[in-house]
This record gives sequence, C-alpha cells and structure tokens, in this order.
Amino acid sequence: MNVRENSTLPVAIAPVAEPDRPPPRGATPGLEGLLAAVVGACHCLVQHSDLKTGLKAAVAQLGQLSGHDRAYVWELVDNRQVCELVAEWDAPGVGCVSEMAGTRLFAVADYLEVWQPLLAGRAYQSITPFKSGANARFNELVANRSDVMVPIFVGDICWGCIGFDNCREERRYSDPEIQVLRGAAAAVAAAVQRSRAEAQVHAEAQRQRQLLAAVNEASAHLVVQADLDTALSWAVESLSVHTCVDRVFINRYAPEEQSTYFWLESHRPGVPAFTDGFGPGPWPDDQFAEVAYPLREGRIYRSVSWQRGGANAAANTANGSRSDLIVPIMVDGQYRACIGFDDNTHARAWSDSEVAVLQTAAHAVAGALARHAADAAR
Repeated sequence: MNVRENSTLPVAIAPVAEPDRPPPRGATPGLEGLLAAVVGACHCLVQHSDLKTGLKAAVAQLGQLSGHDRAYVWELVDNRQVCELVAEWDAPGVGCVSEMAGTRLFAVADYLEVWQPLLAGRAYQSITPFKSGANARFNELVANRSDVMVPIFVGDICWGCIGFDNCREERRYSDPEIQVLRGAAAAVAAAVQRSRAEAQVHAEAQRQRQLLAAVNEASAHLVVQADLDTALSWAVESLSVHTCVDRVFINRYAPEEQSTYFWLESHRPGVPAFTDGFGPGPWPDDQFAEVAYPLREGRIYRSVSWQRGGANAAANTANGSRSDLIVPIMVDGQYRACIGFDDNTHARAWSDSEVAVLQTAAHAVAGALARHAADAAR
C-alpha cells in the first residue's frame, strides 16, 4: 500500500535516550551503566579528602547509577579476622544491612565461602541456591538474591571488598562487568593509600612540633641550671615526656679507654632501665663497633631490632628496644658523649627532620658540657 505524505496513519516515534537518568531499580544496568557508575564513584573518592565520607558518596553513586538495590564496602579489621561494613547505600524500600543485622562487624571465619576467593584476589559472586551456612542465613535476613564482590588490595594486602546486592533477581555478572567493578576497587585502594599518607604527614608534623617544644624546654634547663647532672636529668626528663619515646639516655665516652659508660636516663613506667640490658659499662668500642664507630666520627646511629648484631643486639633485646636513634655529642670537635632515644613499642624509622631537631638537643648538651669544663678549669 502506498502512503501519501499527508497520510493520517499513525507514525511510531523512537523515544529519546536519556543517558543521565539512572536505570530503574532492579533493572540490569548493562556494561555502560556500570561503567558510568564506577566513573562517578571515582570522582567522589577524589573530591572527598576524608576516606569514610568519600566511600559513602562513592557507594551511593555506584548504587544509584547502576540500578542496584544495595552497594557497599567492607574493610578487614582485627588482623583480618573481622570484616566491618564501612560504607553502605540502599535503594528506597531496601532494608539497611547494619540495621537488620544489628551490627556492622562479622567474623571472617563464618563467611569463608565469600572471603576465601576475595583474599586470593578473585571476584566472588553467588545466587541464593548456592549460598550456605551463615552466608545463606545472612542473605535471607537482608533479602538478597544475588551479589557480586571484588577484592580491594592495598599493596599486596587485601584491605576489604566492594560489591553490589540484587534483591529482585538472581543474576550472573559477566567478566567485563567484573573488570569494571575492579576499577572501582582500584580507586578505593588509591583513596586508602592517600588517606594513610595524609595521616602519616599529619603525625610527622605533630611529632615535629612536640620534638621542637621538648628540645626548647630541655635547652632552657641546660642554660639556667648550674649543676651539670641536675641540668642533664631535667633535660632528659623533658625529652622523654614530650617526644613520645620509651627511653631517653645519655652515655659518656672515655676516649683514653675507647669505651662508653652509662651516665643517666629517663624512661616510661614499665619500661626496663637502659642498664638492664647494657649494664653500667664500660662498653668497649670493638664489642659495640656498629654503634661506637659512627658516633666517634660525628655521625648518628639509628637502627631497628633486626639490623643489629652481636653484643649490641643482645643488650637491646634485654632492655626491650625495638628501634633507636643515637646522636653524638661533640665538644670542640671531639666525641665526648651521646644522647639516645629508644622506642620499645614500634620498629620505627626516624625521619631526617626529626634527626635534625634532636641534633639541636645534642648541641645544647655539648654547650652545657663545655661550660662545665670551663668552670672546672677556673
């Protein structure tokens, strides 16, 4: 049949696509929709400096733009024995997991069918008939019919996972869809690393301020107190309190004997005394060469427990030191003493900026020693 141009027959008009509108809840999002959701989640993680705020915004984007019923992030805590629900988004009418379960914390051992593949770096997905044990009971409680999760690795360690719940249908996710979701996991890993780096910078700045205040106070004691031993005692006490280390000590060097002797210390309650491991001395240079020789040359010594050897390792094990920093005290260019800082709690690496501040404390002690020697010579 021929139809003229002015025909009154109805003409079908194709609907205009609306790419910015999220798919209806429960609809299969498709690869493009999932990709858009992941891109939106990545933007959220970049925009928010606070990790938890960023995660909550990211899972909201994932859930809304992909048309899923629930999106979430789990973090492994307590030495990876427990998983914590740190971010969750639920579609309208879908129950909140933490409210229905009454907790955000779940034992990993109860959900090994989920976590074993995730810890091995593989994705996990399942539908209702294939769930068992605590996992089956949990998903029945939260009205979930199918889910998919991919692991979040920070470095070589599994930090947690990110995933979706579908409460309306039992569906399987394709490999391309899982790869897109892995992109979201990588973005979360980057956000975790950024958060840790920012926290480390903040902590280092705080330690730097504490060190500066401690050194200033110690230097003041060394200037105003005429009695040398009293001045040094006050100085190490101030440094011990304000530097957040477990032990501060000063040792005296006898160049004619090429040996070192204990002088004085301040340590936290419950921390062994320095002499519990080393005794009062003398400590011959040749027996403690790894410490003595750099100090004699005016260089600092710093170590963690597994780097030590011989008599030095045995003595530090006895007094519980896991890491230390020792700064030489030079008087008229000659090595005369050292000031040391022990951390019995952490195997920590002292930053160069911290070393520079503590070298200032060593210079202040050197000044006090020089004044005392000059007074004694009068």
